[in-house]
Amino acid sequence: MDADAVIARANDVFGSKAKAKVWLFRPNRALSGVTPRSLLSTKTGSRRVLTVLGRIEHGVYS
Repeated sequence: MDADAVIARANDVFGSKAKAKVWLFRPNRALSGVTPRSLLSTKTGSRRVLTVLGRIEHGVYS
């Protein structure tokens, strides 16, 4: 999945582009302290971000 698709998914999960943007550019503990946006240049990184988004959507934060 490409970066644009992951960003669109974040928009859906957070309900707005503004909230998704904040989340994408904030260091994330579930991603070893890096920003989700920084991982979107690789397929593996994009999958990691999608996994975290899925957890957020389903209320599983650990």
